[in-house]
Amino acid sequence: MPDEEYEALRDWLRVKYVPVDDPSGDVILCFDDYLALPLVDKRKALQVMSDEDAELFIGLEVARALYVDPVDRGGVTEAKVAKYPERYRWSQDD
Repeated sequence: MPDEEYEALRDWLRVKYVPVDDPSGDVILCFDDYLALPLVDKRKALQVMSDEDAELFIGLEVARALYVDPVDRGGVTEAKVAKYPERYRWSQDD
């Protein structure tokens, strides 16, 4: 799949990444249908799936969560250490 198509697919599904390599059209529509379900229906769907399918759809949920609320926070900087000393404090005795 060319990069432009992959990015368009990610934007359409609103996911950070697609959890399968080169998905077919049916798989893409299945992903879209699943992501459109209310949370209660997603839980019910996961309960009846095989372990392998459930793992795939949980990966899809993770990809959606990362798209909606990215965790690209960067590295530890001096400013972060100064602002949150209790978080970044380190002692050889600990």
